[in-house]
This record gives sequence, C-alpha cells and structure tokens, in this order.
Amino acid sequence: MTAALFQDWFFQHFVPEVKVYTEKNNLGFKILFLIDNVPAHSCNFEHPNFRVEFLPPNTTSLIQPLDQGIIYTFKANYIKRAFKKIFDDTEENDSLTISQVWKQFNIRDCLNIIASAITDIKKSTLNACWKSICPSIVLGNNNIESREPINMEIINIARSIGGEGLEDLAINEIDKL
Repeated sequence: MTAALFQDWFFQHFVPEVKVYTEKNNLGFKILFLIDNVPAHSCNFEHPNFRVEFLPPNTTSLIQPLDQGIIYTFKANYIKRAFKKIFDDTEENDSLTISQVWKQFNIRDCLNIIASAITDIKKSTLNACWKSICPSIVLGNNNIESREPINMEIINIARSIGGEGLEDLAINEIDKL
C-alpha cells in the first residue's frame, strides 16, 4: 500500500460508499474515521464531512479486530502449512536437508500455502474477532479460538522435522515466528 493508492481509495471509493450508506440510513454525513498510523496513511484527508484521527502508535494489535485474531490465526496456519511442506518434502526425499527444501521454496509454494492458510480460518473466528469492539454484530456465542491446539500442531510438526531449533521449539516461540 502506498499513500497515493490509499488516498485514491479514500476519495474515490470510501467517501462515496459512506455517503450512500449514510443517506440510505438517514444518518448525518459527518464521519469520524479512525485509522492506524502506518506511513501509507499519511496523506491529505481534507474533506468537509470527515474528521480523520490516527490511533496511538503501537496499539494496533490491542484494538484492531483483524490483528486480534484473524491475522494471528492466518500466520499460525501459514507456519503450520510451511512446516508441513518441509516435513513432507524431507520425508518424500530423505536425501534433502531442511536447507535444501528452503532453497527450493518458491513463490508458487508461498501462494499455495497462503491460499490454504486463508481457507483454514473458520467463519466463527472471523465473527468472534469483532466481539471486543462491536459485540452487537457478533453472531451467537463465538469466541476467538484457543491458540494452543494450532501451536501444538506446529510444535509437533517441527519436532517431526527435527534439527537445530526445531526439536526444542517451545510454544512461546511460535508467536515470535
């Protein structure tokens, strides 16, 4: 994302959509737009109906729904599937080392793992991530799933691969990955 792309999206897409929404729902077209302070968001937001406020630095992971569970779940699924690929490749060809498998890892492998990791995210997880900031839109009694089962899967796969750094991988190290 660049500042130019973000500014184009804001004025050409977001503002018109919000205007349609507010008119359709008989709401005033006075909008408070809260965004994080990444460099791509540092552009000219001057619009008579929008007030733009930036979230304090280093608070994104604490208050944004995507960071609270969805991105974490995606990353954990990605790590699990990447480790599984390494395991499968070394099992398939026992002469390959982990290093050799990584050297053969390419964009296609990455995109395949990304696609799979996204489909692994459950609808209940997507829904539950909004619970802390907008509980009225959360369907049912959904909660963000425990991280322990997927972390244990990652550890088990890592230990199956073996080698320095994988045989003794601990749960607290998964977050660092």
